[in-house]
Amino acid sequence: MVDMSHEPPKEVRKQWADGVAQFIFPALMAISFMHCKNVNLDAVTPPEKLSRRHLKRYGRPFVSYGELRIDPIRKVLEQQREGVGGSLRKALHLCRGHFKTFTADAPLLGRATGTYWWAPQMRGAHIAGVSLRDYRIEAPSKIGRAYSDANENPPNADREAPPIKDPDSAGRGLAAHNRTQNYLANVIRDIGWLARSPAVSEPQYDLAWLANDMLYVCEVKSLTRQNEERQLRMATGQVIRYRQQLTATGHEPCFAVICVEQQPSDLSWDELCEREGIILIWPEVAVTRLKHAHSQRLN
Repeated sequence: MVDMSHEPPKEVRKQWADGVAQFIFPALMAISFMHCKNVNLDAVTPPEKLSRRHLKRYGRPFVSYGELRIDPIRKVLEQQREGVGGSLRKALHLCRGHFKTFTADAPLLGRATGTYWWAPQMRGAHIAGVSLRDYRIEAPSKIGRAYSDANENPPNADREAPPIKDPDSAGRGLAAHNRTQNYLANVIRDIGWLARSPAVSEPQYDLAWLANDMLYVCEVKSLTRQNEERQLRMATGQVIRYRQQLTATGHEPCFAVICVEQQPSDLSWDELCEREGIILIWPEVAVTRLKHAHSQRLN
């Protein structure tokens, strides 16, 4: 660290350095991968339809990014797995992924030089014994990005979207959707939970939040007597899918929530959502139902 005219306490210096390291180390790791001969950098362009929807809702499109694709050296790994290459005397064990650099005086397979990424693999021979290790896998600690307020004043907010379109794609439905979503985000903040918007690589849910290491994912819908059945059917399928996808990526437990503009006229939706493990809320009952559902899950 640079010298300062007024040196901060040692604890502050350490805290600052630890905080910066969280940003620097992933960048250095990515740069290291980019210099490996068996790693490709692929460009990822978000779907144009989703990008346009994000532009309309939040005022900016999705961004393109690069993805590192690591191809293992299958032939070498198979040799290692079979115990070839000096590992016959070692017990069978799992070797974590690591970098290897081969120089001109000791090239890979007698001809290749450079830095390569060696994928996790089994090494050694079973006849020499088995070395077992146990690991504790933590679910990802972060979800999405900081919540972005939705635009509550879109064009033609006094008119319904055409019947053939998603009611929440334009006009009054979009305005009601965004008002309801922003209201829920403020409720989440007031309770003391962390409201999040989806990252580009995640399912495009409307809102998610973390509470006591539990993840809640929510689909928001505008609602009228005419489109109630359609809107709630869509929301049910969407939020169940979001829950499945986020659970598969390590966010567990993950609970599904549907937030609608107003109370449904068909009360059987309450029964269905309860049976499917979905929390159904609207502005008048949002605080009460969310706190009650969370306390039940804590117990």
